[in-house]
Amino acid sequence: MDREFLSMLHEARRLCKIKFKILKGYVSPDGVLMANELSNSSHLIGRACEIWCKDNYKRYSIITALLEVGFTRIGFSDDRIYVDNDNMKPDSIWHFNRKLAKRFV
Repeated sequence: MDREFLSMLHEARRLCKIKFKILKGYVSPDGVLMANELSNSSHLIGRACEIWCKDNYKRYSIITALLEVGFTRIGFSDDRIYVDNDNMKPDSIWHFNRKLAKRFV
């Protein structure tokens, strides 16, 4: 995992005082096909993760903290928050429905 990414993630966790349950972090190039991962996924360079969160209040607190520490790419669904600091991709905040469509990141 990228050190800057982990440092920012740790600072966000400290700010919102909520433990993060990481569902997905680094994906090795060998795991791309097995994980149905996109070839340009930020997970492949250790600069992305998905955080489990089903509570609206906690989701708001986590996203606020992620923005405060400088993350500018955040996606969320009913049960998780996606975050990355991949500087090769445009800043964006989006909602995705895991039940209806495949994720795009």
